[in-house]
Amino acid sequence: QTINNKIKEKTNNKVRYIINEDDIDTNELYQINTFNFESIWEENFSKEYIWDNEFITFDEHIEIVETLYDQTDSYLENKKAYGFIKNFKDSKYGFVGILPKKTGNFKVSELDIEGLLKSKKNSEATIGIPKFSFQYNTNLTSLYQELGITETGNNTIEIEHLSEQVELNYMYSKISITIDEKGTNSSEIRSSQLETKDLNESTKQIYLNRPFVFMIIDNETNNVLLIGKVINPNE
Repeated sequence: QTINNKIKEKTNNKVRYIINEDDIDTNELYQINTFNFESIWEENFSKEYIWDNEFITFDEHIEIVETLYDQTDSYLENKKAYGFIKNFKDSKYGFVGILPKKTGNFKVSELDIEGLLKSKKNSEATIGIPKFSFQYNTNLTSLYQELGITETGNNTIEIEHLSEQVELNYMYSKISITIDEKGTNSSEIRSSQLETKDLNESTKQIYLNRPFVFMIIDNETNNVLLIGKVINPNE
């Protein structure tokens, strides 16, 4: 409970727990990670361009999702996907929306994300981002084992004041993210700050109205802080 309360405090109540008492063995060592990114958009969405629209899932089910519309001058495209970048405050970090060119299920690894980021052009595009929010919890030890990384989970560690050695057998990670007209997570914005502006006609349109990939990146290095695949924004 001490661990959960500390994480809840550090993430402004967005991540309320990460580990349960039943998961704990007193003879084992646990590494726990949380990711909490908070920022407001560099250019706010106009309240006149936030409305419900259709989102088509893989099984062609139609969901009604509140969607944010705007324009951006950072356009991405390769043979596999279209994309755009919308910056957060101070332009240090950016939200990347990626829409595969082909419909149907896909693997993120098929989209050549690195090449897509390198294709960035200063070209205007009209974008649509559905609001979404989710939390994801995983045991990284199992993931590393699937990738063939076994050393981390097998290390025996000596810790001062403990009479016995302990093994690092569990590495928990929990991600929490919310994307809306404010920005991410608990970022605050007043309704008066939602500017009124026109969407000019554009030759390029990227509406994330079917399953898509999103990333939070460092604009200076292109390093990826977070990457996810949204199947249904309402779930």
